[in-house]
Amino acid sequence: PTNRQPKVLLQGDVPSPAAPPSGCRFHTRCPHARPVCKEQHPALEAAPDGRRVACHFWREIQGAGAGSISAPPPSAALAKRLALYQTWRERQDKPVATSS
Repeated sequence: PTNRQPKVLLQGDVPSPAAPPSGCRFHTRCPHARPVCKEQHPALEAAPDGRRVACHFWREIQGAGAGSISAPPPSAALAKRLALYQTWRERQDKPVATSS
């Protein structure tokens, strides 16, 4: 509870799923939207952290908005449990050798 981050409330009009707006689907609510956002759908690109991003200006606005809120690193105990789980998953994914 002490690590809670403030929630980001989006402003603007919620687009209709039945009739989405032209261009970027979020331009009606995005504080960084520019005219090109209304006209062209952004391409889906890979960000350096492994996420996929569809925004004309994501490189310019990195660290802004809801995407900038990151979780704190896991505690040592949680990191240990995650490592154990990963080891277990890797063992589960390996095919079992059978002798014929």
